[in-house]
Amino acid sequence: MTSKRVSPQRVRSSSKRSKTSDVLYETPGEPSPMSQVLPPPPPVVVFDMDSVIPPSPEPVYTKEDSITPDDWYDKAINQTLVDVAEKVEKNETERMERQMTNERYRLIHETVYPITKSGSKFLSVGVKPFADYAPTLKIYNPEYTAAICFTVETFEDFLNQMEKKRNEMISIPEGQILCMLSDYVVVMCKRQILQFLPCSTTVYKSLFLSCDTVNVVLNMGEHLMSLLHSRRLQYKFYPCYQKFINQVALEVMEKCSEDFNQKLFDVIKNSYDENGTLYEIVLKLPVNIKHDVDARIKYYREHNDYDCL
Repeated sequence: MTSKRVSPQRVRSSSKRSKTSDVLYETPGEPSPMSQVLPPPPPVVVFDMDSVIPPSPEPVYTKEDSITPDDWYDKAINQTLVDVAEKVEKNETERMERQMTNERYRLIHETVYPITKSGSKFLSVGVKPFADYAPTLKIYNPEYTAAICFTVETFEDFLNQMEKKRNEMISIPEGQILCMLSDYVVVMCKRQILQFLPCSTTVYKSLFLSCDTVNVVLNMGEHLMSLLHSRRLQYKFYPCYQKFINQVALEVMEKCSEDFNQKLFDVIKNSYDENGTLYEIVLKLPVNIKHDVDARIKYYREHNDYDCL
């Protein structure tokens, strides 16, 4: 029998492979990857929609279920709703009218002075845009909406008459009339307080001024008269209000801008060289500006007349 020789090199290589396989699959303390078993998949649940959500019942209508306008209409309730709507509209209209009236008394191009140590009374010199930029002097208490207003002529009358009574004010008894001004009756009250009662209807309450405060105004009289005259001299530099309103109305009609305030600022910037007086009018008199522009647009659309420019 012939014997076959085995190469020692082959035996050694075979031995190496077996050792390597032992390292890969027989690591102590860890299970073999082949021995791990995956868990079974979860069961699939199938819902029967007919059994979960029952079908809706079939609607059944009868003649008794129908409602006619005569059934739900209540004349008393309807009248109440109409009255409430009319009251709301009336209140809104009155509120707008009060705002417009208050704005007409506001001044622009103002110079303001505090005339009391407590800061409760102020004196302002400016012009009224809705009175053709008439120079106006106003002494007011902003906390109580009380004020007295003077033009150049009426303030000059105030200075003359109060100067005559200046030395007599302390000795005048309570309740006695000190003097009669063009637009006010001056009455002496307690603790040397003067009350200025308006002779005509005004939006302001009657103003109370101490004799000391009146003396402060009298001491400033010459300077205040100079300010009033300077406002009168500057009249020709003030912009034409109606021309501005007409131009804004045409711009709004042409470009239909949703931002009304931005349209006002654009017109001032592009057509009036950023006039400071117009900026002040827009900021202090917004309700009147909007009302006048809307009225001008309505006039244009109804009459198709642009000759007012």
